[in-house]
Amino acid sequence: MQRAGVRTAKVLLLSGAVSLVVEGVLELPRVRKAVTAPPSVPGESKILEHFVVQHVAFPALISALVFRPSLLRGILGSTAARYAMAAAAVGLAVPETVVSLQGDLFRRYPFPLPGRRLERVEILRIGRREVNVIQAHHLLSATWGWGAAAALLALRPNLLDYFAGPRTRTGWSGWKLS
Repeated sequence: MQRAGVRTAKVLLLSGAVSLVVEGVLELPRVRKAVTAPPSVPGESKILEHFVVQHVAFPALISALVFRPSLLRGILGSTAARYAMAAAAVGLAVPETVVSLQGDLFRRYPFPLPGRRLERVEILRIGRREVNVIQAHHLLSATWGWGAAAALLALRPNLLDYFAGPRTRTGWSGWKLS
């Protein structure tokens, strides 16, 4: 019972990591275009940085937090690295939230989704408002969930001990960061 909150957090974070990876796969044509075509719009090449940080680095960090929290010991052992991780997560969460609330959350994706099942569940009508369920899941679990976890771990690295348990091979009597 004591671990139920931790397990719930792990499931939500892992769900967010999967969401980030899936969205990254859907964005691959845009990444390919940014690499192969000359930039026509200022900032178009920023898709590469966005892709590497949001769709590669964050899912890797989330997976490490869920499955092997001891791998994050080195990152959380350095104050500068902790604050850089938190700044990156919050720096991603704030603009992502603004963009989502300004429209992405309330419209279909601008690219075709693979398969009809995703297109069927993409939009949910709530009253007069249509909500993109996939984007809402991404915003809640990936953006806010990971942003909150990174910020909390930066402020209190000893919270990493709660993610460790018998199945992650670090146990409760493992290492202490501070």
